[in-house]
Amino acid sequence: MAPEQAAAKRDIGWGKVMETALTAPGDLGSTYSAVPGLHQYSYLNMVYLQMQGAEGLVATLKRWNALGRTVLNGSKVYEIVRPIFARPKEGEEEAEPQIIGYKPVRCIFTYSQTKGDELPPPVIPEWNLELALEKLGIMRVPFRRSDSTIQGYAYDRNVAINPFAKFPLKTTIHEVAHIALGHTLPDQLAEYERHRGIKEFEAEGSSHLVMNELQMMTEEQASISRAYIQGWLRGERPPEKSIKQVFVV
Repeated sequence: MAPEQAAAKRDIGWGKVMETALTAPGDLGSTYSAVPGLHQYSYLNMVYLQMQGAEGLVATLKRWNALGRTVLNGSKVYEIVRPIFARPKEGEEEAEPQIIGYKPVRCIFTYSQTKGDELPPPVIPEWNLELALEKLGIMRVPFRRSDSTIQGYAYDRNVAINPFAKFPLKTTIHEVAHIALGHTLPDQLAEYERHRGIKEFEAEGSSHLVMNELQMMTEEQASISRAYIQGWLRGERPPEKSIKQVFVV
């Protein structure tokens, strides 16, 4: 099966999942709670599970069994989307695994579909913005724009955030995404100006997903983020290449 076919199998592509992620109402509740022993699935897979009616903590049969719980007979099996990795050619040196597509896999059960030992309390993962900037080689610089409506901007490997920005963390991640996407490279500035709507979608889409992964996205921020994305796209669907760029970042 070609990568394009695998990605589109059963009409479940990452583009569709992301589109739903940006418009799905409600929240994911306890699905985001990090419980020791449970795999933390991506935000997009969590939204896809919610679309299927799966609520609460989720895991594979093998994982539930390892935690001392068994799946009830007759339980519905839910789907997630998994990447397909290219097989290394014979004699080829080991390299970073390459994703060539995605496929839907039915392998997930919810906590309510199981019985057995109680789970340990959830753990909230720690995260540090300054450490993230250090690891990415990105510097904070003073905000020097006179237009107070500008929330932040980036150039080269520098970010400047308006000291009165309404959502400074989300704005910072947005500007960091511009850098990670290569938008601030000197040879990409003309391309950015020509396709600014797509570039802003890529940066804000990245920020939207990161904020959700960090469990720091409020409903107000999510609503503003969706409006920002839709405003720049002007009713158009972003190209698949741009959606993949968001996932990479």
